Amino acid sequence: MTTTYMVRPKPWDHGYELHIEGLGVTQADDRSEFEEVARDFIALDLDVPEDSFEVEIAPVVQGGAEIPTWVNLQDLEEWERHVWLTPRASVEERQTMIAIVRLGRGEGDLDADAVASLWRALDAVRPKPREQRSTG
Repeated sequence: MTTTYMVRPKPWDHGYELHIEGLGVTQADDRSEFEEVARDFIALDLDVPEDSFEVEIAPVVQGGAEIPTWVNLQDLEEWERHVWLTPRASVEERQTMIAIVRLGRGEGDLDADAVASLWRALDAVRPKPREQRSTG
């Protein structure tokens, strides 16, 4: 049975702190280094080979929002960074918001059926102007 170590990245002014459950804390400059730095730290701390355990990287929590490790905020435009930092929104909801903005900008590779389906779904939940609401 292989041991798995949970790594919880926390942003700070100079990159990220990597909190390794049960062992300690190390640092990484950016997300691309998380697993390598964590493996080095664990292997040195326990005096074991780097391939003798598993590493699981938790999402980064920043501004109250969980940011998946595959999202590098530094590489994004300001509007997209803002969407990723939206608290209380799921990863899927944030991906959908980003897709909608890109669609509105004429970016992306959605086919016509997908665009029509998305438009109908949005139309069903979009607030109607006051003059179109029923006065029931």
